[in-house]
Amino acid sequence: MTITDILAEFGAYYINQGQNMARLYTLLHAKSATDALLATTPTDDTVWRAAKASIGSVMQPFQKGWTPKGDPTMEPIAISQYRMKVDCEQYPDELKVSWLGFLADGNLDRKTWPFIRWFVEVLLLPKAKEEYELEAVWGGKRKEPTAGTAGEAFEVMDGIHIARNRAVLDGKTDPISLGAWDADDKVLVQQFEEFVDGIPHKYKGAKMLIGVNETIQTRYLRGKRALYGKDTDFAGSNLKIDYSNLTIVGLPSMKDSPAIWATPMGNARKLMKETANMSQIRIESVDRLVKMFTDWFSGVGFVLGEYIFTNDLDLGKPVIDSITPLAAATAGGTPITIEGREFTGTTAVTLGGTACTSVVVVNDRKITCVTPAKTADDYTINIVNGFGNTTSVDEITVS
Repeated sequence: MTITDILAEFGAYYINQGQNMARLYTLLHAKSATDALLATTPTDDTVWRAAKASIGSVMQPFQKGWTPKGDPTMEPIAISQYRMKVDCEQYPDELKVSWLGFLADGNLDRKTWPFIRWFVEVLLLPKAKEEYELEAVWGGKRKEPTAGTAGEAFEVMDGIHIARNRAVLDGKTDPISLGAWDADDKVLVQQFEEFVDGIPHKYKGAKMLIGVNETIQTRYLRGKRALYGKDTDFAGSNLKIDYSNLTIVGLPSMKDSPAIWATPMGNARKLMKETANMSQIRIESVDRLVKMFTDWFSGVGFVLGEYIFTNDLDLGKPVIDSITPLAAATAGGTPITIEGREFTGTTAVTLGGTACTSVVVVNDRKITCVTPAKTADDYTINIVNGFGNTTSVDEITVS
């Protein structure tokens, strides 16, 4: 618990001045939206298994001779789910000698204090659900934890983004080529119409939701209004793409990803085991310390990769968000930190074409390395992984 600023501003003592929980304000937590696109599958299996059955061509011109054709093929399907948890501990005695003393109590059992219930219901559980949406269900990349060290929220499971990219990499689906989203909202609407046109004819009648980031959803609405005029129920009906069975859904989980994806209802799955625990916490008092914990299993994926329809953006290449510092010595040896995503599987990090040394992929979103010797100039960073390579927008000034 960090109440240093409260103590500094209001003093290390409690005076009852009528303060109560109504004076505790919190930031909004993101709600879960992505699960609405997923068919739930309760299962005790850590790996849900099925099979894709298909058959080759069977029709042929008639002839008297026996000419059999049409062999069936069975291919394995597997979706994994992973165990994840929340472990939290608080020492609420610090509240007694602060402005927050109304959250304390005289009961020796600290877990019954008003603070604990408020903390669990207002902060802890909403934060866990927010992190599932914003960090795991779309952008998660599973990493086994290091013993004794708390892992990152995005490391609890492989998200939909991973499943989508694997289907592309395995050749199960071909991305529909749209290129980068146009800066003109009206052209963006036409790009969505091109996306619908790119879906194979036999799937065009299937009802589908198109997952996009919330900014793209807003741009689509503005572009459609500008392109086709106002509508009396504009906000309600116009996320459905005209002359199709596809409707756009803005997902908080996709943040700033330029990807879009659609699949027939039921093909995208969420595996569940003990998920009721997402909404409940075990609370125990140990001496004067209160420990709160819960755990459950979850996983997401697609039954048939061939039924995923997506564009040609954000397909697993590294994304570089920031580099610090942006200055390095000509002799080399300057430690730098690169932040972004899709760093798992990085095979090379270069500065102006020269390999950096001591490269450490801390996790999927952070790399540390040391700059090589370079002549004085401005240079970009380039990162390579199995999906391709990306060059930074920012440059490092070597002097």
